[in-house]
Amino acid sequence: MKLTRYSSALILVCLVMFTVLVLLFNLYMSLLGDFSGYTELARSFINKRLDLTHISIQEDYATYDSKYYLHQGPFPAVLLIPFVFVSDLIKIQFQQSFLHFFVFLGTLFICFKIARLFKYGDEDSFYFAYAFCLSSVYQSVSIIPISPYLSQVVSVFFTLLAIYEFLVKRRYFLVGLYSSFALTTRSISGLVIIFFIIEILTNKRYEFRKRVLSLFKLLFPYTLAIISLMLYNQIRFMNPFDSGYMKVTTLPLISSLFSLSYIPMNFYYYFVNTFKIHFESSRDLMLSKIFSTVPNIKVVEPGTSFFIVSPFFLNVFRANFKKRIVGISLVPIFTILIVLLAYYSPGWVQVGPRYMIDVLPFIFILLLHSFKSRRLSLKAKFLILFSSIFNFYLFLTIFL
Repeated sequence: MKLTRYSSALILVCLVMFTVLVLLFNLYMSLLGDFSGYTELARSFINKRLDLTHISIQEDYATYDSKYYLHQGPFPAVLLIPFVFVSDLIKIQFQQSFLHFFVFLGTLFICFKIARLFKYGDEDSFYFAYAFCLSSVYQSVSIIPISPYLSQVVSVFFTLLAIYEFLVKRRYFLVGLYSSFALTTRSISGLVIIFFIIEILTNKRYEFRKRVLSLFKLLFPYTLAIISLMLYNQIRFMNPFDSGYMKVTTLPLISSLFSLSYIPMNFYYYFVNTFKIHFESSRDLMLSKIFSTVPNIKVVEPGTSFFIVSPFFLNVFRANFKKRIVGISLVPIFTILIVLLAYYSPGWVQVGPRYMIDVLPFIFILLLHSFKSRRLSLKAKFLILFSSIFNFYLFLTIFL
């Protein structure tokens, strides 16, 4: 019997298995530590405050005027307000890991829907969605419900939602609204607006009036979001351009957050660095009779390169770069990537460079354009499933 007959069953089994694992690890991490940055910010909003009355050793905070603040974007806390409000009324503790998990499910679904728009079949579309969420740097970020990771998955979700709306109906007000949600969650994610601006300005089918109207619809909610963020910062830190990042207590002493001098180091860790292999004595009695030592693969800080964690994404280099949407997608990819590479750190302890999540939605567009037949081979499907299992193994070597 051909292996292709099992591909549908394999993706279903692996999808269910990893969905359960993501849920269990989110709940386990919530029991293990106090990951409550956004739930506490939501509680502060309910009580008409911007500072936090409860802090945790598992989270990083900005300090100003003897008060603690969350330096991540505030929008996930806005999403949590009704849930925290109700849970406080009934005296039940609400965990932000619940939002973390449901955003993961939403991201899976929207990736599937986007793949279907590119004329892939249901099975292949599930494989693409699986590749995005579980065979990439997204996997480990979806498992740990700490506030910085929650901000990343939420911003990615709304970026994908903006892309989906653009591909389906191009209601630019909604595209701008979703982009503004990404911006107010994670500032660098706000750069996704570049894609839509360029698309409007270079679309030859748009007359001048339609082009101006589309730009207005796109930028109106986005501009309101920028103004809101500036007011938010002004009230907290008396400076509209201060997000509080430089006030984080755990920030190391550095000359600057961004510098071109950081690019070589970050490029190495983002795209070249691999894992470490060392040999240890075999614990298995039967195996030890054959091999005295066995190799052990381990990730060391700051993680392996993007294509080690996401080898399926190497297919993006097969995309037809002459296509207009592919070419436009490269602009936000390189713009965001330059900012990331110029940042002082490639990241904390991690499986792969988690900041690559910020460009993953547009890399996903390139990936969908990489298969002319609109069909995935058996080798590609195997690579997707293998990567998810291997990445989870690497995750376990770090965090357990």
